[in-house]
Amino acid sequence: MTDFAKICAFVTICCGLFYGVKFSFIGVSTLYISVVLIIGIGILQSIKGGVVNLQSLLLQMPLILAFLASLLSVLINYPDSDNFIVFALAAMMILNIFAFSFFDFFFKNSKESLLFFIIICFVLNAAMVVGMFLFSSFQNLYLSYINEDVFSVFGGKDEALESMYRLRMVGFTGFASYATGFSQVVGLFVLTIHYKLADKPIDRAYVLFVTLLVASAAISSRAAIVGVLLWGIFSAIHLGRKFLFTFAAASALLVGFFMIASYLLDSEGLLFFTSWMLDLFVNGLNSASLNETLSMFSVDISDVGMLGHSRWYGERGFDYFRQVDVGVFRILLASGFVGLACLIMHYCFMMLGCLVSIDKRSSIVSFVFIMVLALMFLLKGAIIFDFFAFNFVLMALLWAGWPTVKEEALDGCVSSS
Repeated sequence: MTDFAKICAFVTICCGLFYGVKFSFIGVSTLYISVVLIIGIGILQSIKGGVVNLQSLLLQMPLILAFLASLLSVLINYPDSDNFIVFALAAMMILNIFAFSFFDFFFKNSKESLLFFIIICFVLNAAMVVGMFLFSSFQNLYLSYINEDVFSVFGGKDEALESMYRLRMVGFTGFASYATGFSQVVGLFVLTIHYKLADKPIDRAYVLFVTLLVASAAISSRAAIVGVLLWGIFSAIHLGRKFLFTFAAASALLVGFFMIASYLLDSEGLLFFTSWMLDLFVNGLNSASLNETLSMFSVDISDVGMLGHSRWYGERGFDYFRQVDVGVFRILLASGFVGLACLIMHYCFMMLGCLVSIDKRSSIVSFVFIMVLALMFLLKGAIIFDFFAFNFVLMALLWAGWPTVKEEALDGCVSSS
């Protein structure tokens, strides 16, 4: 396989994992296909190397415990359990175990390239979001290849396209949710971390990528705006004065983008989008979306127990269990205090992985900011499952920041001298 073919394969697999597209001509979400391919390639690479990456395996120990606890919860709550949490944790666990081997297969001799091509995945989706938002003909063409089931909640694709929902029917998935906004903000963090690790100067590509990612995040979710502000603080810490140029240039491009959008959108669509975007700023604590989210915090967790109910969905099979959408409570109701504690421990273990990084301080700061972002979104939804690739991206950041065997040997020589 040529280098170009390998890069195309990597980007395709990662896009399938990140966005879980349901094409009408495939019949199954690309998420499942990508998970199988990543695990398969990881296993083959492990066999080739003669061993599973032990560092990767050790990082997953709390996740393995969470899976075992959820499995026990399924057995205790049977037949009322719906098995979502146990299957999700199993897939996440196996995916993470073989993630390092998967990265080795594609980028063993060019670690700095990994994050760049992960950024390309986020930027491709950003281009899709912006392009479909601005050009209805392009939107209609792409959506014709998306499975009708995606639009069933809106009464069908035709009905959705005739309503204001059409402004949200953008991106690879065909519908931009809060998880899409979160993924695009994660892309911003990865972009800054890549430039920091590679010690690259701020260039036009960085400014263009920032503009696309910020625009796509804002179009996808209002909650993403808070994430963008958090990323701005993070980038200012990492890049210093250089970020001021990025901020000014990207702001000018974003103003230009929204001016073009106001020209291309019809008056009804423009009014709806601006009202939706500015709802929280205009109405403050009286915002309907904010009040709806806050109402879900009044949940009785007295009967959760140590292992939870092993229920992710309600009686209809697609609604929220106990009508709770707040991510922390959904995890608590599904896997109990033991499952939630194991997941918290899992991310603590991954933070400890930053201590192996070449730049420990920078890695820890980056990880803390990303976990604060995840916690913010967990107060809205179960983002670590809704954006299923979140752990995979964290593993990529760890792998890219860890020293190679040659670098470790060089450090040893320097220390001994």
